[in-house]
Amino acid sequence: MMFNRVLLALDRSSSAWRALPTATDLADRLGAQLELIHVAHYPWEVEDARAEIEAGWRDHQLPTIAPEITVYAKSESTARTIAQHMAEVPGTLLVMDNYGRGRTEIMLGSVTLDVLAATHGPIVAVGHHVAAAHRDELVIPVDGSTYSEAAVTLGAAMATALGARPWVVTNLEHTNVRAGNVLESDEPHRIANHIAALTGREAELEVLHGPHSGIAVADFAASIGARMIVCSSHGRTGWARVRLGSVGAEIVRHAPCPVTLVRPPALPPIMRDEPASMTMPPIAES
Repeated sequence: MMFNRVLLALDRSSSAWRALPTATDLADRLGAQLELIHVAHYPWEVEDARAEIEAGWRDHQLPTIAPEITVYAKSESTARTIAQHMAEVPGTLLVMDNYGRGRTEIMLGSVTLDVLAATHGPIVAVGHHVAAAHRDELVIPVDGSTYSEAAVTLGAAMATALGARPWVVTNLEHTNVRAGNVLESDEPHRIANHIAALTGREAELEVLHGPHSGIAVADFAASIGARMIVCSSHGRTGWARVRLGSVGAEIVRHAPCPVTLVRPPALPPIMRDEPASMTMPPIAES
C-alpha cells in the first residue's frame, strides 16, 4: 500500500515551512509526488502568494527539485478548500505545521481539525518539539476502543512503508491498575498480532503509566527515538481502565516526531456545514 501524493499546506508565515523536512522525507520514502498548497483569502492575493511560495521553496530546497504548487482563492473555508483538493487525488497524505499560523490560520485546533472532520485524514501534524533525527520506530497508541483502532491499519501501513518497527502503546492513567492485567488480556495482544500480520514483523507492546496519556505517549516516543506516532483523533475508555481519550492534540504538542492523525469514519461530522467528504481518501494499492 502507498500514498500517491504528499500535500504540504502552507500559510504565508515563515513557521509553516517547519513542516517541509517532514513532507519531503515522506514524499521520498513513499515514492509520492510532493505538492505545496496555499489558500488565499482573495483572488487578487493568488499571484503574490504563489510568488512567495516559490521563493520560499528556493530558500529551503534545492532548485532542481520541482514540487507542484497549488494556490486557491478561498471560496468557502480554508479547511473545506484543502479537503476538496485532497479528495481529488486518492491516497493523499496531508502535512501541516502545528504552529504555522498566519493569515489562513493553519494550526491544530482550527484548520487541521476541520480538515480532519471533513476527510477523516490522514493528516501528519508537525509539532513544536519535532526533532530532525529519528530511529525507525513507529508508535501506535490504542485504548481498547473501536475508535482508537481506526489508526491500527494505517499505522501498520505506515510502518511498512517507512521500514519502521511498530509499537502498540497504551497508557494506564490510574496507578492502581496493574500492567500485568492489561498484558494478560486478549485485546492488546490481538492488536499487536494483527499489526504483525499486516507488516510481516513483530509488533512490540508497551504499557505506560502517566496522569496524562498524551504526554505519556509523547515521552515514550522520545525515549525510543520514534520516527512517527499514528493515532486516532478520538478515543474512548477501553479495557481495564486503559484510556487514551481525545488526546491527539496533546500528543502533537509534546511529541518529538510527526504525528499522523486519523479520524474514525464511525464518528459523525463535526464541521458546522456539510463536509466535502465523509470517507478517508483511499490508499492506492502499489
